[in-house]
Amino acid sequence: MKIEPTCPICSGKNIFINMAGVSGNIHSIHLPGLGSFLSDAKLYPTICQDCGLVRFFADEQAMSKVKASKQWKRIETANPNENNEKIIPIRNDPRHYDP
Repeated sequence: MKIEPTCPICSGKNIFINMAGVSGNIHSIHLPGLGSFLSDAKLYPTICQDCGLVRFFADEQAMSKVKASKQWKRIETANPNENNEKIIPIRNDPRHYDP
């Protein structure tokens, strides 16, 4: 798993990761079909201390299974939104207030 040490939103360098990872029944919903019979795929959450961006990264077992899985489809276009609807990002941080 390769994680860039720079935030893609604010270019901050204060990125932290939970190395224990998270897994369990609730998380198998997010990565269906990528775990094993007895264990769910693990997610590794990261957080940018500068802007609060939270991202999750899949473990190597999940990454090795995703291509062959029938439950996952590779995104072929730059815009996976089939209805061409305008996507407006939600910003709850007052530092990003844009009237």
